[in-house]
Amino acid sequence: MTQARINPGTPTHLLEGATVNETTLRDLISPLFRHRRLAVVCFACALLCSVAAAVLLSRKYESRMEILVNRERLDPVVTTESTTQLPQMAPQVTEEEINSEVELLQSRDVLEKVVIACGLQKNVSSWWLTKLLPGHGPDSAVSRAVEALGKQLKVKIVPKTNLINVSYRSKDPQVAFGVLNILANLYLEKHVAVHRPAGSFEFFTKEAERYHEALQESEAKLSSFDSQEGLVAPDEERTNMGLKLADAVAALHNAQQSIVADEHRIRDVQSQMKSTPSRSTTQQVSNSAALLLQ
Repeated sequence: MTQARINPGTPTHLLEGATVNETTLRDLISPLFRHRRLAVVCFACALLCSVAAAVLLSRKYESRMEILVNRERLDPVVTTESTTQLPQMAPQVTEEEINSEVELLQSRDVLEKVVIACGLQKNVSSWWLTKLLPGHGPDSAVSRAVEALGKQLKVKIVPKTNLINVSYRSKDPQVAFGVLNILANLYLEKHVAVHRPAGSFEFFTKEAERYHEALQESEAKLSSFDSQEGLVAPDEERTNMGLKLADAVAALHNAQQSIVADEHRIRDVQSQMKSTPSRSTTQQVSNSAALLLQ
C-alpha cells in the first residue's frame, strides 16, 4: 500500500489528480520472492564460484631468500716504498653496486638457465601449438617462460640496508624452492665471473692441472714401489707396523719402571748396609776342658 503525505500549506488545485508513489523495501524484494528458485540457484552459483576462486588463488607456495651485498676482502696496495701497514677499513657498498647486483640477478642468461634447469618451459608450451604454428617451437617456449619468470620473480632492495629480497610463487612447493635455489647458485657463478680479475681463471686452471699431474706421478711411483718391494697391502703393513710400535713403546715403559724399582731397592740395601756394624756375635758355645783336650 502506498501512502501520500500532504503538507498543510499545499494548494488544493495542485493536489487534484496527483498520485505520490514511494518505493519501499518490500517492493524491491518482491521479485525475489516471485522467482525464489532462480534466486537461490544464482546465489549458490555465485557462492561456489567465489569459494573455488579463493581456493585456487590461495594454493600458491612462496619461497624467499635474501642476498647480502658486502665487502669482506680488501686488496692491499703493493709499492716498492717502505710504508707502515695500517689497518684499513673496507669501503661501504654504494647504491649503484647494489643495483648492479640486482641487474645481475635478473639478467636474461641467468633466468634462461633457471628455466631450462627447472623445466618451466613445459608449462607454457603445448603440442598442438607447436604443430600448428611453426614459430611456436621449443625456443619460443623458453623465451616466453623467461619472460614469465621475470614477471613472477619479485626482487626488491630493503631500504637502508645491503640486503636484496627475492621471492617467487608457484603452485608446486618443490618448483618454488628449486627456482630460488638454482637462481642463487647461478647468481654466485655470475657474480664471481664478473668480478674475477682478468687472467686469474687461466692461472688457477694451469696450476690445478700441474698439481693434478704431480699427484698422478706420485701415485704411479707409489704403485711401482709396492710392486718392487713386494708389498701386497700397504694398509695392512701400516697397521702391523703401528701395532709393533705400540708394543715396543709398552715394553720400553715397563723396562723403565723396572729400572726405577731396582734403583729404589739398591738404595734401600745400601742404606741398611751403612747402619749394620762390621762384626756381630751371632752364637756363643761353651764346652768342658776334657772335650777340648780330646
